[in-house]
Amino acid sequence: MSVQRAPARVLKRLRGDSDKVVCNGSNPFSRTMIIKCSICDAKYNYKISSGLSKVLCPKCQRKNRPLHIYKCKFCKKNFKRKWPQKYCSKKCSADSKRKYFDIPSCLKDPTRKIDKNIGYVRIYVPMHPEANNRGYVYEHRIIAEKMIGRSLKKNEVVHHKNRIRWDNRKENLAVMDKRTHSRLHMRDR
Repeated sequence: MSVQRAPARVLKRLRGDSDKVVCNGSNPFSRTMIIKCSICDAKYNYKISSGLSKVLCPKCQRKNRPLHIYKCKFCKKNFKRKWPQKYCSKKCSADSKRKYFDIPSCLKDPTRKIDKNIGYVRIYVPMHPEANNRGYVYEHRIIAEKMIGRSLKKNEVVHHKNRIRWDNRKENLAVMDKRTHSRLHMRDR
């Protein structure tokens, strides 16, 4: 590969950094050029059409990027990063995705398990037709089936009136079809 000086027309376009620019290959008018980094003197390919603000290789651009102050969307603390981020840590990111992490610790029965990601209580009933592979079923579905005296149909869902998913009292539950349930939640938005 022969290294040549870039033509004057291209150098003028690159804002006078003529000592840092060399042409790529035998074609002095190619769209990519080999450019020397002004910090580490490493050579790298550069597209002419993208405009040249500083003559830095991608590695030096990442290192020399200024720190910006961002506000965490979960804990509301200010933090500094080079790149935009929503959360200050992995813990805040995970906690923001977990909608129902403040579930009461009063549920101490070993047969009741709480799905902490979605907030529903599961109970151990291995012979139930809706049991998962470990034998657990959502408790509100069992209570609703006892209330209406039959098993729930495929298009029926159980609605929590007070919107608290682990509150499975009979007066808090209502059985309705999926369409009515989605309309009810759309109306509240």
